[in-house]
Amino acid sequence: MSLKKKIKIGWIGSGFVGQVAHLNLYEDISNAEIVALSELRQSLGKKVIKKNFISNYYKDYREMLNNEILDGVVLIVHRNHTAYFAEDILKKKINLFTEKPQAPTYDVAKKLVLIAKKNNLKYVSGLMRRHDDGIKYSKKVFNNLIKNKNLGKLIGAEFYCFAGGDYCDIGNYQKTSESRPTHKLCENYPDWLNKSDGKKYEEFLNVYIHDIDLINYFFGKNVKVINANYSSEKMSFINMSANDIPILFKFRKLNSDHWAEGYSIIFEKGIIDVELKPAFLKNTSSSVNIKKLGKGGLINDNFFENLSFNWSFKNQHLDFIKSLSEKKYKPISSCADTLSSFEIVDQIFKKI
Repeated sequence: MSLKKKIKIGWIGSGFVGQVAHLNLYEDISNAEIVALSELRQSLGKKVIKKNFISNYYKDYREMLNNEILDGVVLIVHRNHTAYFAEDILKKKINLFTEKPQAPTYDVAKKLVLIAKKNNLKYVSGLMRRHDDGIKYSKKVFNNLIKNKNLGKLIGAEFYCFAGGDYCDIGNYQKTSESRPTHKLCENYPDWLNKSDGKKYEEFLNVYIHDIDLINYFFGKNVKVINANYSSEKMSFINMSANDIPILFKFRKLNSDHWAEGYSIIFEKGIIDVELKPAFLKNTSSSVNIKKLGKGGLINDNFFENLSFNWSFKNQHLDFIKSLSEKKYKPISSCADTLSSFEIVDQIFKKI
């Protein structure tokens, strides 16, 4: 019996996040092989290929795309560069996994999705919260409750993110004194937005796109933004609705290492409560509490402190590799699906 050939991956970018949250995970993904790495910082790139047993190094990613036979590319670069590189890769007809946000604006994101669709490619965004086992479980419970009405009608939902520090004792990565490439390759915000709000838009997209995407994940393309109260000093909140179901998103950056993020989905006779862990807390998943309520108060609850010891960062790469191995498999965080999240962000900033 012949062994299946490994999926051949080309890698672009090997900075801190690229290594600790992505590249290092491929040591345990047995059906994929990173055959080449492109990194602008030559000293760093050569350290990384040595540590990770990668055969070929390129300073210029275009040279890698031209010289290597690849099943897919993983792109983990500065967010100002992501969409620019992605367009080249997709036009080369190569499947792509890219860090979030997949683009700086909805219009650019849509353009890239159309290129991927035209070339029949798997194009995936690193919105790793979708791959959290606790969140996936809560979504399955949610879908069942919508169908069977065991907790009555859906009456509302609340999402929140109070973003402090989420780097949790991370080591085992190669360092360099070389300057990080941050030169601008494309606009960082939509052309209809006031320039004074450009930095605010970019920061919101970078920090809170996970939460907006979870709203999209649960409620789909029907999300409408009603109003937005954005404050740099106090808690901000956004009122939305989906099929007349009210949805609230509360958020603020914290001057602290604490991270608080999660959501409650509320039915007439019960609540799905989910508490997310800091993104960089390895080998853990979100806590899930399914509460059933009655006339006397709480009837029972099913509480899962840690649904699995799987890390969502790894889960998303396993999902990408599966999509390359099984042509009919649709990846969980397909950029075609996460595109709606950018539409919601644009709605928000048109209300601010």
